[in-house]
Amino acid sequence: MIWLHHIHGPMWHMSLPKPLGHAGVALEEKLGPIVYRNQPIVTLSRSSEQELLELGFPARNVSVISPGWIPDSRHRVRRAPRHS
Repeated sequence: MIWLHHIHGPMWHMSLPKPLGHAGVALEEKLGPIVYRNQPIVTLSRSSEQELLELGFPARNVSVISPGWIPDSRHRVRRAPRHS
């Protein structure tokens, strides 16, 4: 399983010199979908899911698990003691 936070997209060119930026885009947009097309992928948001689908990852392999915690009555949280 692959855990993918987000697609870097234009950040490659903002963060790296031109040749490295182009290499990053090629890896993410061209090579990644080919190499990982049969792997289950988990991402954090619907927008990242949409980007993955636009890059050609099969919808059947992409899942979204939103970060966070939903409290319920079975899980009690105790406040940490305050230090003076």
